[in-house]
Amino acid sequence: AKHISTSIKNHSFVGKEKKRDVRMTMSIGCSIFPHDGREKDELIHRADLALYHAKEAGRDQVILFSQLKNKLSQPKEEQNVF
Repeated sequence: AKHISTSIKNHSFVGKEKKRDVRMTMSIGCSIFPHDGREKDELIHRADLALYHAKEAGRDQVILFSQLKNKLSQPKEEQNVF
C-alpha cells in the first residue's frame, strides 16, 4: 500500500488541457485477512476505520487496522465511525 501511495505521489498526471501537470496524493486504510477479521464486511469496516484515521492524521497516509488496535479502544472507536 505504501508503494502504491508513493507511486501516485511521484507521478505527474497531464492536465485536461495539457497545460500543467497535476499532482495527487492518497490516503489508504488496510485490514488484513485473517488477522483483522474473517468476514468480508468486518474487513471492509476495519479498512474503512483505518482510512478514516489516515485522513485524520493529515492525509497522504497509509494506516493498517492493526496499528489502531494498539492505540484505541477498538469497540468504542468502531461504533463512533458510522
